[in-house]
Amino acid sequence: MKISFKFFLQKVLLLSILSFFHFTLSAQANSIESALSGVVTVAVFDLADEDAAFGFGEEDEVARIAYETALDLTGVASSGSGFLVKIKGKPYVITNAHVVNAAESRRGAIGAFSIGRKKYPLRLVGGDSFYDLAVLAFDEVEPGEEFTFLEFAKSSPSLAENVFAIGNPLGLYPYSITDGIVSGKNRLFQNPTTGKYGFMQHTATLIWGNSGGPLVNKKGEVVGINTWIGTRSKEDQKYIFSQLNFAIEIEVAQRVINDILENKGRVRRTFLGLEFATRLDFSQIPTKPFINGIIANGPAEKVAKEKLGWFVSSINDQAVNTLQDLLRILEETRPNTEVSIAIQEPAEDKPRPRKEVLIVNSGELSESSLEGISQHFFQTYTDYEWNNSGMASLTSKDDNKKPKIELIAAGADQATFVAKPGKPSYNLVGAGLLDNWGRGSLYRIRDAQDMGKIIRLCSLEGHISAAVQGKDGGAEHVRFFIQDEDFYELRVLFY
Repeated sequence: MKISFKFFLQKVLLLSILSFFHFTLSAQANSIESALSGVVTVAVFDLADEDAAFGFGEEDEVARIAYETALDLTGVASSGSGFLVKIKGKPYVITNAHVVNAAESRRGAIGAFSIGRKKYPLRLVGGDSFYDLAVLAFDEVEPGEEFTFLEFAKSSPSLAENVFAIGNPLGLYPYSITDGIVSGKNRLFQNPTTGKYGFMQHTATLIWGNSGGPLVNKKGEVVGINTWIGTRSKEDQKYIFSQLNFAIEIEVAQRVINDILENKGRVRRTFLGLEFATRLDFSQIPTKPFINGIIANGPAEKVAKEKLGWFVSSINDQAVNTLQDLLRILEETRPNTEVSIAIQEPAEDKPRPRKEVLIVNSGELSESSLEGISQHFFQTYTDYEWNNSGMASLTSKDDNKKPKIELIAAGADQATFVAKPGKPSYNLVGAGLLDNWGRGSLYRIRDAQDMGKIIRLCSLEGHISAAVQGKDGGAEHVRFFIQDEDFYELRVLFY
């Protein structure tokens, strides 16, 4: 049979294209496979009563080992995922703060399982609940040869670029790989609603247990840290949206990790000593952000003391329309720098309301700053004051005044929490966010500093939940509402 040269050329071209795609897919698969031994299952062996708020080989051989036997998590109280990196020559495990924030502080409470199922004890270096990130170090035992160390990608992936999630969903399926595309960037983090930017949206399926695992590109480089799944609650049901998956973007993650390693386990944040707020009317439409309070002895106390109620137009020449705008800008602002705040007086009936620019020499968020936030919050929004005895306790200020605190009764309408007569004290066991059915999470409280962290994390919800314990030992879940004098709901942000 006679074959034309044109037909022959077409066949050669087709075979070349197929060979190229086969080679490309094989190389891509090998890159992902080689990343497996840099991924670990992070295990918590001993849980505390409440969470802590952190201010946290050859390819074929690797695949064989990864799926050779089941991972035995007997005795593990909870687990998530993580991955290994080397920073300045030292090995670290990176994961989410919520994977380890319920761990006891004792040695041995946290560990990691390698690709060969070997258990390695870890210790917490530091974390940040704001971005849900924690850094762990190997405790006494150095990582073995079965580990590889993953590299951070030098740039963020493009929209619609392929990405791959690696982790241990449900604690049952270690080294599971799912693929997807980057479907959005710079999203808000909704758990709790703190308005944080810096999260990548993608379609590589996640499920509980994937938290803290790497999101990698086709080269096996880390482009994000998997953190949460899109959900929506309706009454007593919670719905999961499997195409809405989110990871901390790598630029943000590296900044937070470096801060934790260079600043004794914490992220450096600017502090102005201001409370910003939006007011919600009965239709739940928020106003523009305005200055609603001043923290005593803060950097802005003198320049802002006559500006309560003034609206914020911009910060450092970046427009501000929502509290989330304000939060994003201030998260990017380093401590001990000059901050320019453009404000406008609240004068709707005036054709030309006054405008000014406040120049604040910012400080750095510190232990005393957090204590100041706690004092300010309870003095402003509750009928209780912080007990300065060093314990996490509140004292009723006025027996005859109805307290701005209500009881959370699961599945029922809220009832007013009745303070006992005689100005009693109540211990705060934990605080955070709970819904009307008592679902959610509480962070442990030891002192006013812990409470300040929680207030900063949760105040954009318009309320803060707490477990309150009286002297009789009984504990109740209550909610502190954030309202103005006219009982309008406020969303507030402390910086």
